[in-house]
Amino acid sequence: MPGWMDNLNGFAIFWAVVSKGVFRIHYTKDIEMQFDLIPVDTVAKLTILATWAKGTGLLVHEPGETYVLNATVGDVKPSTYSMMQTTFRRNLEWKRTAYPGVVRFPDHLVVSNKFVYYVLELFYHTLFGAIVDTLLSAFGQKPQLMPTYRKIAGAFAALSYFQETAFTFESDNKWRLVAMLHPRDRKAFSFFDERGELGHWDDISRDQLLGVCRYALKEPIRGQEDLDKNYKLVRIFWWLEACWYFFLAAVAVWILARRFG
Repeated sequence: MPGWMDNLNGFAIFWAVVSKGVFRIHYTKDIEMQFDLIPVDTVAKLTILATWAKGTGLLVHEPGETYVLNATVGDVKPSTYSMMQTTFRRNLEWKRTAYPGVVRFPDHLVVSNKFVYYVLELFYHTLFGAIVDTLLSAFGQKPQLMPTYRKIAGAFAALSYFQETAFTFESDNKWRLVAMLHPRDRKAFSFFDERGELGHWDDISRDQLLGVCRYALKEPIRGQEDLDKNYKLVRIFWWLEACWYFFLAAVAVWILARRFG
């Protein structure tokens, strides 16, 4: 099952809050920093494959040597924050990954300037969260967004070193292991990360984004019809946000005209 996952650990929770419209601004020192982004189903498949190769005697290494199998593709097809931003927007634009139950138009902005980040974070997270939570409280509901933003901020602070440090993992052993498979088994295992298939990154990212929604969040997305239905709500939020910006611009122009007119 392409995109399968059983939890919201790692990047899964990141994509979940971004796709729901909750989280929008992300700071990093270098938006072109390379890192590994590999689906959990591929790790599970490699674990099964390594066990099979070891049990059948196909996995040979020197006595006393520790066999290391890195489930990575970063040395062949690295990910970057700018690529994540572009891929997310493209998949949404193509109506391929629209989630149900969004709280606003989902977008992913990556900035490398701290001042710009703090300004946008104040506008897109703090102000937005405060307004929504105030409305929820007014209707007798429990505030949700501000507690969520505090948890996200804590998680990013704890993981800041790993977000801003590039790591290099060799994957030669993995490629040798995959090469042992019969072509029919290789197709059945659906290894997205073969050297010849790494160009289809949009399809891979689509599977992962939908996997978060279907398997981790357990949202009912059965096909393109559901995605089209979800996308209609996404577009409504886009227009609402555009009208809000137009209103703010009109108010700013009116204030300036009154002040200097």
